[in-house]
Amino acid sequence: MQDPYTSYVLDDVRRKIGARIEYEDLPHSARILIRNAVVVYKRLLSIRHMIRQLSKSRRLFIWRVKYNPDVEKFRKEYEELLKEYENLINAIAEKAEIALMDFGELRERLKLSGITLQPIKCPVCGAPIKLPVSGKFVECPYCGHTLRVVDVYEILIK
Repeated sequence: MQDPYTSYVLDDVRRKIGARIEYEDLPHSARILIRNAVVVYKRLLSIRHMIRQLSKSRRLFIWRVKYNPDVEKFRKEYEELLKEYENLINAIAEKAEIALMDFGELRERLKLSGITLQPIKCPVCGAPIKLPVSGKFVECPYCGHTLRVVDVYEILIK
C-alpha cells in the first residue's frame, strides 16, 4: 500500500503521459525521483497552509498588520518549489513513457537519437543478450534473469 502522497505524485505523472502506470512498473531511477517529488509536494502543501494562515490573520487583524513580509517570502518559495515539482514530474513522465514501450518502439526512439541497438550484457552473469524485435521483456538464456525495456534503455544510456 502506497502512502497518499506517492499516489498524488503518480496521478500527476499519469495525467502528464495520458496513460495508466503503476509504481512497480517504473525503473529505480524514476522511483527515486518520485520520492523527491513527494518531499517537494509535502513542502508545497505546508507552505500553502502557512500562506493561508498568515493571510487569514492579516485579514482579521488588518489594523495591526500593515504588511507581512513572511507571506511574500513564502509565496516566492512556493513558486520556486512549484517549478521544481513540475520539473520532477516531467523527468518522471519521460522515464514512465519509456517503461510503457516495447522493444520495437525502443529501437525507433534510439534510432532517432542516433544510437544503434546492440546486444547487451546481462547485469547478473555478464552473458550477451540478443534483444528481441518486439515485446516488453527479454530473458537471459544463461541465468534466466528477466530484463524490461526500461532496464535495457538505462543500460544503453549509461
